[in-house]
Amino acid sequence: MANTILAQETRRADTLRHGENAARQAFSYGYFQTTGWGEVKAGTPILFDVVFTDKPAVMYAFEVVGGEQAIVTGRFPRADGGVFQWVKNDKEHYTAAYVMVTVDNISAWTAPSATSPGPDYIINHCFTFMGSAYKELPGLST
Repeated sequence: MANTILAQETRRADTLRHGENAARQAFSYGYFQTTGWGEVKAGTPILFDVVFTDKPAVMYAFEVVGGEQAIVTGRFPRADGGVFQWVKNDKEHYTAAYVMVTVDNISAWTAPSATSPGPDYIINHCFTFMGSAYKELPGLST
């Protein structure tokens, strides 16, 4: 009877341990800040807190620091971001991404006379990476 209980407890523990590190849908987030306008490539990669088994989908958004008082009417910022290089481990799993952003504050519809650089917005760039991933666990190699 004791051996059966011990075997069941060992199986339960193994199931929990392996289940924790099974590939599943996961998210990882990364942020950086810019001031002004133009094109910027991040000098350091955004390190994921999970290991993606396939190339993750990338979502981007931005936030203007300073709230409503920082916004200049007619010169709202426009920003976009993406990945220019992936970082993979020796098993070809995705572990980080180098990102880039562009920031503009003049619309294509703005009159040609309004070509000054405009306000130097401080912008927080937010990246979300989503895909199938393993959670890194101490002592386990993924």
